Order: sequence, then structure tokens, then C-alpha cells
Amino acid sequence: MSRNHDLTCASCHPLEAWGVDHRKLSRGSEGLEPPRNTLSVYNVAGYSTLLWDGRQNNLVDQAKEELLSRSAMASAPEGIEAALRSSRGYRQAFALAFPGQPQAVTFDNVARALAAFEAIVLEPGYTGKL
Repeated sequence: MSRNHDLTCASCHPLEAWGVDHRKLSRGSEGLEPPRNTLSVYNVAGYSTLLWDGRQNNLVDQAKEELLSRSAMASAPEGIEAALRSSRGYRQAFALAFPGQPQAVTFDNVARALAAFEAIVLEPGYTGKL
């Protein structure tokens, strides 16, 4: 979903490595380095604030910010929607996940889907308490 179609969320958050890329600073789609390293996506559903400085307090807004950020995915809502709409599989999956909507593949729904996925990425034994 990156602007240049060169990154996925797993590029910086590989689940097999506990959701971090182990780099000092990750690289965004435009080759820019963010000011901080990548945080893990494990257990984020239990966080009261998100991102290094706590500027987001819900997973949907956090997903939107990272998708649009020049130092991350550097995407635009229209580009994300066009990329996902070009796939029959994604169109079908979004129609099932967001029934009754004339156009299920929207930027808001992409952020909701990412947030729903992040909400279930939990380390074994996680109790929801930090």
C-alpha cells in the first residue's frame, strides 16, 4: 500500500520478528528515515496511546497516519483505494467485511481493517494488562 508499491506493513513490522525490523531507523517508501525506530505491533490493542510520542489514541487513526506519513508508506487515500480495488480478492474481502456499503474499499475501511488486524496480534499469554 505504499506510494511506490515497494513496502507493505510487514516490511517494517515482520510478525516472525515480533513486529519489528531490528533496524536503527526504518526506511519509508520515499527513502526517508523516520525520527525513531519501528515499534512492535504486538499487543498494541492494550495501549492507551500509540506511536512513540503518544499522539494517537486509537488504532484507526494510527493506521491512517502511518499510511499517509512521508517517512512511512507515503501514500494517498486515492492510491490505496485504487491499488486494492484493482484486486478482485480484496474487493470481495472488503465487501464481506463491510457489508451493505456500495463501495467497501475506502481509505477509512482500509484503516479499520488494519486496526482490526492489529487488535488481534498478541503475544502468547498476553492478558491485556500492561
